[in-house]
Amino acid sequence: DGSTDKSGEICDNYAKKYEFIKVKHTQNAGVSSARNTGASLAKGEYIYFLDSDDCIVPDAIERLVAAAEHYKADVVYFDSYIINESGECDFNNKTYVHKESHCYAREGKEQMQKLFEQNNFFTCVQMLLIRRSALEGLEFYPGILYEDCLFTFELFIKAKAVVHLPMRLYLRRERSGSIMPVKV
Repeated sequence: DGSTDKSGEICDNYAKKYEFIKVKHTQNAGVSSARNTGASLAKGEYIYFLDSDDCIVPDAIERLVAAAEHYKADVVYFDSYIINESGECDFNNKTYVHKESHCYAREGKEQMQKLFEQNNFFTCVQMLLIRRSALEGLEFYPGILYEDCLFTFELFIKAKAVVHLPMRLYLRRERSGSIMPVKV
């Protein structure tokens, strides 16, 4: 997405080493455009969006795919740890931990309603594994902040089956000056 550092070159080197890595260089058009481009080029069964300054636990994708397959889910949502500015994981911070586990599949609209009733609906796309077929007709709206709010809402409305995997698999880095310092 128009990076001015050496990240494009690093990606190109990985693409030379691994045939499953594809690189698309574009002008900077924002995170929505980058995610839409990536999703349009994806060939796999599932899509996961990871922010560049965050990370996931080593076996996260394996666990999420197993849950998606077991429940035949379009969306698997999960929980997160917070990493503070010192780079330390705050194990006690429950900001991105769902209050109740919903370990069975529900229609997306129904699940979203339950989460809203509990004041527990997170719109962080980084806390979702998505079946690629569920993205048909959906895109991130370009040029806005908090683009995943609208996207996640639309995704849940459309999803036939959504399940919660009650595990903290995402490590969200919070730092001052970020556009995402608060729970959305």
